[in-house]
Amino acid sequence: MLAALLPPAAVGVGESSSYDGAADVNWLLSHSARATGYRVLRSFDGGPFGFIGEARQTTYTDIALQPGHTYCYQVEAYDGYGERSRAAESACLSVARPVIYVPIMLRQ
Repeated sequence: MLAALLPPAAVGVGESSSYDGAADVNWLLSHSARATGYRVLRSFDGGPFGFIGEARQTTYTDIALQPGHTYCYQVEAYDGYGERSRAAESACLSVARPVIYVPIMLRQ
């Protein structure tokens, strides 16, 4: 029997440095030597978590986020046997609404 697959640690999320309206999710490697990849899960405005993608590295970019909403992320490790770890603690990001400045025109 294989030992339980350990989840990744220290999940963090921030605004993407590469794309507007995107989030960079990152985490520390799972302490299980047999972990071969990671599943990224997302919650939209406090709803249930759903699968959004996979990564072999310790980072994932989630694009096309909607301003004014909060996104939370969890990450699971998986191995070559199809076993998955429990999800790591979640990390959240609130996407700010853009500020639009409208010029004031004075009538004379």
